[in-house]
Amino acid sequence: MSNTVSDVYSDAFFELSLEKNSLLENAKQIKRLGDLLEENQALRKIFENPNIDKTEKKEILGQLFTNTNIETLNFAKVLIDKQRFGQLDDIIHAFLEKTDRHQGISRGFIYSARPLKKEQVAQISKVVSEQINKQVELENKLDENLIGGFTVMVDGKYIDNSLKGRLEDLKSSLKEKKR
Repeated sequence: MSNTVSDVYSDAFFELSLEKNSLLENAKQIKRLGDLLEENQALRKIFENPNIDKTEKKEILGQLFTNTNIETLNFAKVLIDKQRFGQLDDIIHAFLEKTDRHQGISRGFIYSARPLKKEQVAQISKVVSEQINKQVELENKLDENLIGGFTVMVDGKYIDNSLKGRLEDLKSSLKEKKR
């Protein structure tokens, strides 16, 4: 049973989204709101400031998000009313996880020494998807400890296709042959 603030609010928004058949649109819109607040910390401080009137915050929200669907806008207004806007990042994260789970999507990371092209990430995502029998979406992150190749972390699984990993394997096998 969910009991954290982020679980309670994300569950409610998730259920509403399913009921209204707007899950993907709401996921896109709530992520857009989170991204905007991440990029604009001054705006975030306005919404999280308890000294600014709730009505004023909701008016600002309405002006900023004229192209946002009514469910997402109303959800954000509820968070303002309930003084839970400070937990928005956690709520968004929990909501997007529920959305991914509902769609059978697993998200993970592909670590590489240099940035990978979108096509490379897509190809590796496809191969990993086939290996774990789930749709996988990977985000590329740089790891300066890698010499070449890549490693993947998804669903608690670690796939090492790095030059460093291959050298470590070679080193281990040479040590075992010495014995």
